[in-house]
Amino acid sequence: LPLKLLKDCQTGVTDLKYSPTHLGHRPLLAAATHDLVIDIYDVYGGYSHLSRCVGHGSTVRHIDWSLPLPNPPELRNRMILMSNCSAYEILYWDPL
Repeated sequence: LPLKLLKDCQTGVTDLKYSPTHLGHRPLLAAATHDLVIDIYDVYGGYSHLSRCVGHGSTVRHIDWSLPLPNPPELRNRMILMSNCSAYEILYWDPL
């Protein structure tokens, strides 16, 4: 049996990535889908849904987390999620 079943998208998942847990950051799970969105889940919160990144024009193909950023000041210690899609778009997200 699965440990957790998440069903927030209508189509297939194309990529899953756990965030780095540097500097005491809580672990997050990002799930990219054919729905053109990326869903963000709180791992320690029982995989509760935190946010949805919307903006790609085609299927999201790949996602990856940055390490916590030192600069600019408004993003200090935040992690950025990077994504690309079948339409050759590269987008950067502050998912929380």
